[in-house]
Amino acid sequence: MFKQSILAMALVIGIGYGCTQKTEEIKPADNATVSLPQKQFSWPEERKDFWISLTFSKLSWNPAVRQAFLPETLFEVSTCIIETMERRYDLETFERLNNDSTTTPEFVTEISGVSRQCSHKGMIEQQKRLLKQQMEQPNLKNMMLSLIHI
Repeated sequence: MFKQSILAMALVIGIGYGCTQKTEEIKPADNATVSLPQKQFSWPEERKDFWISLTFSKLSWNPAVRQAFLPETLFEVSTCIIETMERRYDLETFERLNNDSTTTPEFVTEISGVSRQCSHKGMIEQQKRLLKQQMEQPNLKNMMLSLIHI
C-alpha cells in the first residue's frame, strides 16, 4: 500500500510539476512529420482500458490536477501515459513494476517523466481547444464592441 501511494504521488507531482512550468510549444518544420516510436508490445484492449481508467481515477483525486485539466483532457493525459508505457513494456512487466512490492525507483522516475511529458502535451492541446472555442463562440461584449467600431 505504501509503495502504491508513493507511485500515485509521483504521478501527481510529475503532472503538477509539468503543468506549472512555462514552456514553449515546439513546432515541426514545414512538411516534417512527428511520429512516436513503433509499438514494441500490444496489450489486450481490456487491460489497457483498465489501466487508462485507473490512471484517470488516481489523477482525478488530486484537486490541483482537477483544477488544471478538463475531464476530457485528463483522460487524454491518462491515455498518453498508458500508451507510452505500452510501447516500452509488455503488460506483465508493467504490472509487476507497477505493484507496490516490486516497483523500482527507476520505474517511478520513468513514469514521473512520462507523466510530465503527457501532461505538458495535454495542457497545450487543452489551450488550443479552449482558444478555438473562444474564437468560434464570441461573447456578447466582443460582439457589441465590434458593432460600435463599424
